[in-house]
Amino acid sequence: METPRFATLTGGSTGPPKVVLRSQESWIRSFRALEALGGTHAGDIVATLGALAHSINLYAALEALHLGAVIILLAGVRPDRQLREIRTRGATVVYATPSQIRRMRRLAPTDCAPSVRRVMIGGSACDAGTRALAGELFPRAAFVEFYGSAEASFVSLSDPDLPHLPGQPFPGVEVEIRDSDGFTLGAGKSGQIWVRSPMLFDGYLAQGTACSPAQLVDGFLRTGETGSLTWEGRLIVEGRDDRIVRIAEKSVALDEVEQRIASFKGVSHVAAVAVPDELRGMALAIAVMVKGETPIDRIRTDWHRFAGRNLKTATLVHLDHWPLLRSGKTDYSAIRQSLERNMR
Repeated sequence: METPRFATLTGGSTGPPKVVLRSQESWIRSFRALEALGGTHAGDIVATLGALAHSINLYAALEALHLGAVIILLAGVRPDRQLREIRTRGATVVYATPSQIRRMRRLAPTDCAPSVRRVMIGGSACDAGTRALAGELFPRAAFVEFYGSAEASFVSLSDPDLPHLPGQPFPGVEVEIRDSDGFTLGAGKSGQIWVRSPMLFDGYLAQGTACSPAQLVDGFLRTGETGSLTWEGRLIVEGRDDRIVRIAEKSVALDEVEQRIASFKGVSHVAAVAVPDELRGMALAIAVMVKGETPIDRIRTDWHRFAGRNLKTATLVHLDHWPLLRSGKTDYSAIRQSLERNMR
């Protein structure tokens, strides 16, 4: 009998979403592992904030149903009303992206949901400021930041009691850091993240064609992101390979730029992109959304204090509306278009 399979979508933050084919067992295995680590169990009320077409939300829904929990689907509901539903219905587990948390706090500056015991945060890196906002929204919750993808499922999980440390590999997952030639690197060395796991996807689906099998090397999948392992075996994720760009002959990690600006007082959202530039080849452009009456000039001043000489010329633009994909992640394509319009 053929193994039951289903399709879901990647988040689409770096391009059009891809259709991912997965085996049913690959997710059931992670349901059990997370339950053993204090995750969703029978009797929980689980809230998910985005569309079921995307893997983080579909995963939360199927996990809840498989384990005997209740699922609350809040896609398309305004963030402050999402929080009200979570509080009113006594949700105990929430799956969210960092962008969703920031929007929820901006539109619900005083409300909270004390019934929530656990918040699973994924989809992109979560800075300390966003974790603090999550603590205000869900004051009694443990927070678990996970790293993974629609193709690999879970790769690492943070410890709820040690949120400042990098995540440990998920049970049953092997992580290697390799250089561009495929050689394995030692602890502390930065390189490509490769994963071997019983939860890997089967391949991509394209309309009108057969499944394109997952491209594995010795059973390992290249995630498309850069990182390193600590001596204790914890995984530090530095960002996507295509988010490390050359500007003025220097490598710039756009995700690190975002994390730094997110720490500036008054910033609620930030996105950094590289745009064509006649003099430098590529130039740094940054979009931000600020809280309340925070002056954008103060954010520019903080940036100039932090940025090196080659990055001080970055274009920094304030947006009144923050574009999000249906997956709950920042829409970088829309951000880039807005920045390019401002630079003309």
